[in-house]
Amino acid sequence: MTSRLLRYVLAGCAALIAGCGSDQTATTPPPTTVPDKPPTAGQLAQMRSTAAAPFFWLGQRYAGQRLTRATFTATDPPDSIFQYGTPTCKAGVGCNYDLGVATLRDREPVTTQLCWRRLGPALVLGCDQATALQVYTGAVEVFLSSRAARPARAALALRLKTRGTATGPRLDGLAAPKPFTCEEAKRFPADFRARLPASLAPGACPGS
Repeated sequence: MTSRLLRYVLAGCAALIAGCGSDQTATTPPPTTVPDKPPTAGQLAQMRSTAAAPFFWLGQRYAGQRLTRATFTATDPPDSIFQYGTPTCKAGVGCNYDLGVATLRDREPVTTQLCWRRLGPALVLGCDQATALQVYTGAVEVFLSSRAARPARAALALRLKTRGTATGPRLDGLAAPKPFTCEEAKRFPADFRARLPASLAPGACPGS
């Protein structure tokens, strides 16, 4: 689970956002040694204006690393991936990025890390030494991962961009998480499900 999400966020895995703003379905491109071009200001503006619900990123530059790749699916809530830093590309493998931030509708916890903390009204899953954190806010999961540095500080700088409005780095853009559905909870081991925070625990599920 952890390695799948890390690959998904740190590596290029979906078509770069296009200017038309129509739904972009995430697909895995063939490996390449040529990194994507950074998104233009116009593409970012189109992404914000077509978003039906919040998605998260770290701005056009974070901790000295510029935004170098962005993908977006205009669903409700949207799926998005923002990648930062100079990509490292290898023939037959593809390109990896230094830092990734993904807003995902498919909430799937990293079950090997049982360290919970609060981030404003949101909940964070991930231990201090982790290279990945998951922030649960509203109906989405915000997944932060880094090849080198711990992403905990990045979580504090999450910026909400929706409907063309830049709120800046603040925590009140994060909402309390919605409980996991029974369908989502089926993916978790029983011992992990038993240790979920009350705000994330599903109600009575059939066969539980």
